[in-house]
Amino acid sequence: MHELSVTESVLEIACRHAGKAQAKRVTDIYLVIGRLSSIVDDSVQFYWNLISNAKMHNFISDACLQNWCVWTASININWLRN
Repeated sequence: MHELSVTESVLEIACRHAGKAQAKRVTDIYLVIGRLSSIVDDSVQFYWNLISNAKMHNFISDACLQNWCVWTASININWLRN
């Protein structure tokens, strides 16, 4: 069940960086999950769908979270400023 806390952290990171960039809306989040992390990518997607809408993040609620399971981990956030 640690996928929930991981997903909440992804949301917090995306909001923080989008805020610093004065973004109006986050469009995509590309999350690469390391295979040895024992994180279930379907669970991350499930929790993303719940918390991104439930926490009233207007500029992030319709952002598409795309995740892959590979040997390394990373995150890339795309947003709109105008």
